[in-house]
Amino acid sequence: MSAVIHVIKLFCREFAWLTGSLLKITRYKLPNSTDRILFIYGTVAAITTCLEMICALVREDADALNDLLACCAAASPPQPPPLPPPLQLQAPASQTTYAANATLFDSVLLAASKWEVRRDMIVANDLIGCVIGRGGMKINEIRKASQATIWISNDGNAQHCSRLITIIGSPMAVDSAIGMIHAR
Repeated sequence: MSAVIHVIKLFCREFAWLTGSLLKITRYKLPNSTDRILFIYGTVAAITTCLEMICALVREDADALNDLLACCAAASPPQPPPLPPPLQLQAPASQTTYAANATLFDSVLLAASKWEVRRDMIVANDLIGCVIGRGGMKINEIRKASQATIWISNDGNAQHCSRLITIIGSPMAVDSAIGMIHAR
């Protein structure tokens, strides 16, 4: 059994290197099972690509997996991408880390860009002015640059000390908007 886990860990390292995602396998088995949990961290495109590679491995679709790995190995740069700490918020500049994979997995990136995601952020009332700007100029710039739909709650209750910002759009648009809001 340990040999199987070793082989899986080797594949996980290779998949992580090729897709720019971070994979972690839990040390302990689930209760009453021989299964373990696999966590995948990264951008939507990196996670989707990694899942496709794992599914190809699980299905034992060796031809598709070998073609995919050969294609990735031939075009990927030999440096591993930087991995962010789990709780750190980032600017969207990390998207450029995966530009080498954009040509390899353009169908995955295209599909990922069509998905619509929603993110909610809570911003303190004393900081919301920095995000909105005078007359809404800054938030309109963020909307235009990110191409995301952004709503800011207009709570008339003075007892709440924060405002809810809802961002809806493609994963790249939402990440871009979040990065611009954090930069303010």
